[in-house]
Amino acid sequence: MTGAQSRIHVAVAVIQNEAGDTGEPVEQALAREVREELGLDVRKARPLIRIHHDYPDKKVLLDVWRITEYSGSPVGREHQAIEWVAAEALKACAFPVANYPIITAVQLPSRLLITPEPGSSSDFSGLLELAFMQGIRLVLLRAKQLERTRLLGLATEVCELAERYGARVLLNADPGVVRRTGAHGIHLSSSQLMQVDQRPLEPDCLVSASCHTAAEIDKANRIGVDFALASPVLPTLSHPGVTPIGWMGFRTLADCARMPLFALGGMQPDLLDCAWSHGAQGIAAIRGLWPAAVA
Repeated sequence: MTGAQSRIHVAVAVIQNEAGDTGEPVEQALAREVREELGLDVRKARPLIRIHHDYPDKKVLLDVWRITEYSGSPVGREHQAIEWVAAEALKACAFPVANYPIITAVQLPSRLLITPEPGSSSDFSGLLELAFMQGIRLVLLRAKQLERTRLLGLATEVCELAERYGARVLLNADPGVVRRTGAHGIHLSSSQLMQVDQRPLEPDCLVSASCHTAAEIDKANRIGVDFALASPVLPTLSHPGVTPIGWMGFRTLADCARMPLFALGGMQPDLLDCAWSHGAQGIAAIRGLWPAAVA
């Protein structure tokens, strides 16, 4: 095929059997395809992730929506095989390359808690456990002021606590600390991201990165980061002199990303719907997700 290729826009559904707002044409296409192929009537759906992928013979935009409410029982109306698969088992299945960021998005929660520095709270462990009790399942332990020995001890304790709640922990630390503490992955600052040439950990560990520009998103794409944090989306007290990128700036970065992207900077739980509508996996925050001290 010669010349510029037009990108094929494909509506994709991720259907959950537990028990969104923009893009009406996509929602209609999604509902129609789900009804025609599976016999299900979509009741509630919201955006999950958009993936631009270039195959040798075509370019596609996978516009993926998470369907959380539906009626009917799934039937392969086009004689396709149907199987319910647990989210954590999806990576063991055979999928096209473009589908793997979708699997990652399915397995990630919509809220990422970044902890304050441990020394800033008199009851760090108690408040962290309260966050787990309130449903937090992904934590970035931010302890840049701790020397290595103390960090090893704290990270081990945090990972043991997280395990009780089925939560995962990432560290701002070197790969050796991640391996010794039983953490689930590593987080790279934007400067660290630009200095590495490959993933710093094994494929079964999570690797995330902070991104502020399209160049950093491109680097995260090239080394195979599992997800990234784009910031600052809104004004934030921690970086008062930094101009935020705004939601449209976030959407631009999300359209460049081939991985789930969390919105960071000025985030609060009530902004989740807005984040989803602009292409976010969800929100990441310190103050917005850290529990208030119990009197």
